[in-house]
Amino acid sequence: MNSRERLVVHSDKCGSLLRRILIASLGFCALVLVALRFFALERAPPGFYLDEAAIAAQAMCVAETWRSADGSIGMFAPVLAGGYVTPVTLWLSAGWIHLFGDTPAAFRALAAVMGLMSIVAVVFGARAWQRKSGSWDMLSWGMAVLLVFTSPWLFHLSRVYWDPIFAVAMWSVALAFWCVWYQMRRPVLLFGLGVFASLAMLSYPPFRVGVPLSLLVMLLPFRGWRWADWGALVGGGFVGLLPLLDTVGDGDFWFRSNYLAVWSSYHFQRTGGSLWDVPGMVLRNFALHLDPRFWLLDGDANRRHSTGFGGLMSPAEALALVTLLVLVIRQRLRAEMRILLLILVGLLPAALTWQLPPHALRGLMAAPAVLLAAVLGVEQLRQRLPQVAPALVTALALGFFGFYANHYFTRYPAVSKDWYDVDTIARWMETHEWDQPRQVLSYQYFRMSMDGESCLAGWETPP
Repeated sequence: MNSRERLVVHSDKCGSLLRRILIASLGFCALVLVALRFFALERAPPGFYLDEAAIAAQAMCVAETWRSADGSIGMFAPVLAGGYVTPVTLWLSAGWIHLFGDTPAAFRALAAVMGLMSIVAVVFGARAWQRKSGSWDMLSWGMAVLLVFTSPWLFHLSRVYWDPIFAVAMWSVALAFWCVWYQMRRPVLLFGLGVFASLAMLSYPPFRVGVPLSLLVMLLPFRGWRWADWGALVGGGFVGLLPLLDTVGDGDFWFRSNYLAVWSSYHFQRTGGSLWDVPGMVLRNFALHLDPRFWLLDGDANRRHSTGFGGLMSPAEALALVTLLVLVIRQRLRAEMRILLLILVGLLPAALTWQLPPHALRGLMAAPAVLLAAVLGVEQLRQRLPQVAPALVTALALGFFGFYANHYFTRYPAVSKDWYDVDTIARWMETHEWDQPRQVLSYQYFRMSMDGESCLAGWETPP
């Protein structure tokens, strides 16, 4: 072996060693990022918001009596401002309480688990999507996991205990079923898609608009479909929507959605508008949700929906999305175009409401599609720039998240204090009173959790 051959062998060994070190480092970072999702849940976000406490009270009542706080038996339970705790949230929470308790941190830990479920589904969906185009190795898995774990949008909103994160988990699993079906075309996968897409619709009202439109984007055209395919999809959707039978005849169930729509009579009275103005309103709202500052710099003005540091996505996600967009345009990747369209459809429900646009929470259906597109984009980047992409993506993802996490755990609790009613728990423990009794159910949570009262001990009694 001459000197040149020895140099090549030595270089290959060094490259292999560096690759193993990078993979091990990515694995370690992933474990740390998982642990961070469960760190200081009672402090960041601060306190326990009214909506969180009200949902927790209903879940505790179901866990104790199999009935909601008003003594009724059903799949849904009413909470603040005309809202409802949905079946997935209500019944998973009731079971969770028996295992992990009823503290604010315990309830938020369940939300964090739903966030992790979303991430796992997205990554496996991306792997299934690229099954025919190339093989994933350990480095591909590591970069995908790193990218999704450092996404600020889901990191933050999976630490708040309310229905939206449960809906995201259901929709992420539905997307994973779709990605596998796109490669294998088996009816059983359409059944799974129908079930989880329907559960997502049940779990958060904006998904009732976004899911049907998304399914059209995902499944059209229906050429070559057999009766077994139609039966599986419709059957799965029927199974997932069965709990809606519990709302038949309940006019209050649809009230909040109609009230917040841009075509509601309340909004027309406020603005002096009419049905002719609705298209313009929707376009203006949609443009606000596409503003780069919203995604990269400012986020949502509501500090329950966004921390105010760095917007909704990391620089690594932005790079990956731009990569996929360029490839879709240059190479006419029609399949990947569907995923990019899912992002726009996911933002549509937020554009159809008048309250505080841009709205990161009502647009949350777009988050799984954003992550799916980003994972596909970063894998395309890795295949084209194998020597540069891993280090670049890792540096951007971890560099951003280091500053984000520092802000989240040090400054964000103080910044968001007024948004989360941070003094509520401390005041209750000191005085057993509540200075803002806006929600009887929220008050009931503290009586049950901290005073040990039964759900049947007079929940209708105001403070």
